[in-house]
Amino acid sequence: MLSKNMLEKGLLFLKEQKAQGGRLNEWKYEINKSTARKYAFELKALAKKKGIDLDEYIHGNGT
Repeated sequence: MLSKNMLEKGLLFLKEQKAQGGRLNEWKYEINKSTARKYAFELKALAKKKGIDLDEYIHGNGT
C-alpha cells in the first residue's frame, strides 16, 4: 500500500497539471506500470474522501 503522503502528492500533482492546462491522464506514467492500477485506485479513494470525483476532475468537469 502506498503511503498517504504519496497519495497526497499524487492529488497535488493532478491539481498542478490541471492549473497548467496539462493532460491529466499522463500522471499514471510517473510511476512504475506494475503499480499504476493500484495507485490509481488508492488515489481515487483519497480524492473521494476529500470530496473530489476524480473521474470528473480528470475529464475537465471537476473543480
